[in-house]
Amino acid sequence: MIHIITSNTKTYLNLNTLANTYLYLLIRFHIRSLLKIAR
Repeated sequence: MIHIITSNTKTYLNLNTLANTYLYLLIRFHIRSLLKIAR
């Protein structure tokens, strides 16, 4: 039981990291395109 919980937590953290990385890249891309439009 405890083992299942820990593995689920690890998977959740991995997914969280992936989502954060994706959001970070998305925001960076948007900022870059906005700066291009501003110029």
